[in-house]
Amino acid sequence: MSSTLRCRAAALVSLLCACVVAPKPLHAQGKSGVMSVNACSIAPAAELQAALGAKVRPQPIPPSTPASIGVSVCMWATMDGHKTMPVSTYGPEAVKRTISKDLKTYYESMKISNANQARRGPVVFPRVGRHASFFANPRGTGGDVILILRNDCVVTINAAGLTRDEAQKVAAAAGT
Repeated sequence: MSSTLRCRAAALVSLLCACVVAPKPLHAQGKSGVMSVNACSIAPAAELQAALGAKVRPQPIPPSTPASIGVSVCMWATMDGHKTMPVSTYGPEAVKRTISKDLKTYYESMKISNANQARRGPVVFPRVGRHASFFANPRGTGGDVILILRNDCVVTINAAGLTRDEAQKVAAAAGT
């Protein structure tokens, strides 16, 4: 084998290796049931990064999380892990199997449940989706909750480590 042919082969191998290990776009690991609204597309990385002013990375979905009809789950965290945002969507197919039967009634029941857990009323975020509420839970109870009623689903974001202003920006990103 001539030296020119060896150089070309080495260059080709280097090029192939560079293509294989090239950085890929950041995609979250989601788990979605049939007929659900994709939670990873509701709050994508770029919008969360803009809202928080910090880079986010996808988090693995626990294997025990079921993929139910009409339900989708996606998880994000800041690079330091201090702020985490599991995002869940509940579409019409998921809600019609509950006692609520429609998205508006389901949102209202979730709002009451979260207000009871937080032991206070919600902070309303105006001009986010059809309705949006933020529940600042007492410390040590698992984090705050953002609840959004959209036309296509109800979105729940567990906003651990976020300030109220950051939560409002995240809600605005997810509520459109």
